[in-house]
Amino acid sequence: AQHLELDGEHADALALYESVGTMPGDEAGPALTEPQAAECAAGLARTCLRLGDVGRGRRLARERQNPKLARECAEILAGLGHAREAAAFFELAGEHDAAAEIYLGLKDLAAVTKALPRVVSRALCARCGAFYEGEGLFRQAEEAYGRGGDRRALIKLYLYRLRDPQQAFALLRRTGTSDGASLIIDYCVEHARYAEAVEFLLREGQERRAFDVARSHACLNVYVAAVGDELVPARAVQIARYYERERDDWESAGTYYLRAGHYTPAMRAFLKGGAEGLDRAIEVVGRARDDDLTDELMDHLSGAADGRAREPVYVYRLYLALDRRKDAADTAAIVADQEMEEGNYRVAHEMLYTIVRKLEDGGDGVPKRLRDRFVLLHSYELVKICVAFEEHENAARLLLRIAPRSDLFPRHRAKILISAVIQCQRAGLKKSAYEWARRLCSDDACRPDLDASPYKKKKILAVVRRPDLDERPERTTPCPLSGRPGP
Repeated sequence: AQHLELDGEHADALALYESVGTMPGDEAGPALTEPQAAECAAGLARTCLRLGDVGRGRRLARERQNPKLARECAEILAGLGHAREAAAFFELAGEHDAAAEIYLGLKDLAAVTKALPRVVSRALCARCGAFYEGEGLFRQAEEAYGRGGDRRALIKLYLYRLRDPQQAFALLRRTGTSDGASLIIDYCVEHARYAEAVEFLLREGQERRAFDVARSHACLNVYVAAVGDELVPARAVQIARYYERERDDWESAGTYYLRAGHYTPAMRAFLKGGAEGLDRAIEVVGRARDDDLTDELMDHLSGAADGRAREPVYVYRLYLALDRRKDAADTAAIVADQEMEEGNYRVAHEMLYTIVRKLEDGGDGVPKRLRDRFVLLHSYELVKICVAFEEHENAARLLLRIAPRSDLFPRHRAKILISAVIQCQRAGLKKSAYEWARRLCSDDACRPDLDASPYKKKKILAVVRRPDLDERPERTTPCPLSGRPGP
């Protein structure tokens, strides 16, 4: 029967299969063994299908539940044009990819949806995605494209079907693939999303086009951020000229000239930016260490260039940038006095602290005038902390250091003296409290501040009227350097 089937004699093979299957057994055993009976049933199913008895053939094949037979029947049915029945037998045989491919050909949406979770072929999953997309089922298409790894189709789906470009951008950033990058770039340019266009052009290595897009559409900041440390000097100069000639953005122009190492145009660009650019111009000169550039900036700061002298603090910062510590120290003393006159004690303190540290670190001596100013300002800052923690004796001792030079604090002289009296009184320094209370009351310049606080005035007058000259000496400790006792 099998030979007849192989020779295409299906009718004769069928008859023989049927006669063999009905042969009676004898005392020695059954006519057919179990494997032979299975082969006979399989042959019956195949020949029935080939002879057009599809119903019987299908029934016989299903009864056997044999994957090999199911695959053979599927191939026979597919050849006879019974596509749907063939797909069912492919599923029975575990050939889900073959079944899904037939369902796709039939455009059977329900069957494709049912078969898809068991499909292994990525290419077939992608084809299912295209089928779903054609049916308008975009979310199902998204899942199928994802399983198929067809990133280009998925990106196109996000851009033009789901109207969700952010998902497309995120996918490209996450995977780092070039698949679909050109779609995203074209989309960004078409929809005026130039920042993203620049980003993805750079990802694709299209640096020149990225620069042209960024320059044409005012998003060079995106280009620079994406390029990072790889920005070459020639490109930095082009960016600087763009900001200088087309945007009148002097700070940005100076920044990119500086990044390119072009110090002279960088400094001049910063100077054109007004007062806001002076510190950056000083930074440029500090890097360049060029005498001609230093002289040009100094002329600008002194007013020799335009007749408008800038504040001395900028000269001080220039000396610091050039590491000319002694010149910086002389200028710092002048600037600190100006700041103290304006009542900007913290600014003056920070400036003097910086220059004192620079001089000490460089092995240079600190001028006495400069150190005295710093000690006064540092004491003034410490008083606030001591008062806040109710350390009255420490506050009083610090104020006694400041009080004789209170003329250097013209805007707060009276308040300093009033505080000195009150803190001395609280700390038990009666003699010092009396002496400064008497000076305070006899100072006409301090009277308005004293009259403005009747409660404090009453206490200070009481100190003057009932003097108590008892006062314990200040505690001393050995100096860590010389060993001499000191406060």
